[in-house]
Amino acid sequence: MTDVDGNGRIDNVAVWQAGLELRALWLGASLQAEWYGRLEEPGAGQSSRSFWGGYVQGSYFVIPHRLQVGARAAHTDLPLYGATLEQHLLAGTYQNEESGVVSLYVHGHRVKVQADYSHLTSDGQSAPTADRVRLAMQVGF
Repeated sequence: MTDVDGNGRIDNVAVWQAGLELRALWLGASLQAEWYGRLEEPGAGQSSRSFWGGYVQGSYFVIPHRLQVGARAAHTDLPLYGATLEQHLLAGTYQNEESGVVSLYVHGHRVKVQADYSHLTSDGQSAPTADRVRLAMQVGF
């Protein structure tokens, strides 16, 4: 909480948040989605701010319990609390993502090897677009 108007008292601040999640599984296919939002009313004559984000992703086992392929699309606002104006200009106000993934389950769900590719876009000056490739291995005991 802050004293925006400098009168020695913490100002009235309202924060409203909501989220919604969906998940469906059917015969080796999976669909997931999430939406989340936040509205901030800082008081003291300042304008309200809202931030939101969400994603939808789907996957399918092309070889049951062994090889899975999937795709994801996402958007999120970047509030960047405490950042300077220069940092906001560099990072941007949002980030979009489109990704594809291939997962190989080697020993049931105990050992998984995953490769994914993501294309990220933003309105920031430092990296308006980025492409990322990741290879990961997950081991469970």
